[in-house]
Amino acid sequence: MLKLLLVLYTLCYAVQAEPTLKLKSAVSPQYVAGLQHQFINYLAEKSQLDISVYYIPFARRLEYLKQGKLDFMVGLFYRSDRAALIHFIKPSYYDNANVLFVRHDSSLQLTNINQLKAYKIGSIIGSRLFNEYDNSPTKMAVGSVTQLIKMLAIERIDGFI
Repeated sequence: MLKLLLVLYTLCYAVQAEPTLKLKSAVSPQYVAGLQHQFINYLAEKSQLDISVYYIPFARRLEYLKQGKLDFMVGLFYRSDRAALIHFIKPSYYDNANVLFVRHDSSLQLTNINQLKAYKIGSIIGSRLFNEYDNSPTKMAVGSVTQLIKMLAIERIDGFI
């Protein structure tokens, strides 16, 4: 009887399934079906990995990534200060230039980056673009692109990046 129990115990232990690796990522709550979410789904499908996607604002996603609460992010721009804590793949899957959005009736024209300091320019909380903008006293950071669009529409900001 003892031999039978030992054999059953060994068999149960031997056929125990390997734990499945489950990765965690996140996208903006505004873009549940956006490009970044589609890219994560593509990665999951092609790699056959189990990836949970959460909907979290950018600044919190970045903090969670640093804390190890998220395994990866997509769409994060390389910066040397981030590279000290975060591994960036090379080459990146896309390169996106910074774009300044203004109202259609705006007369704002820039010939150099330093001119941004003269205007109220919005961005997402936690985003870092370039020193001339990041250190500008007129920088206005909010939680979502929707907020930026509304602020631009009612002329609370001159533009957003």
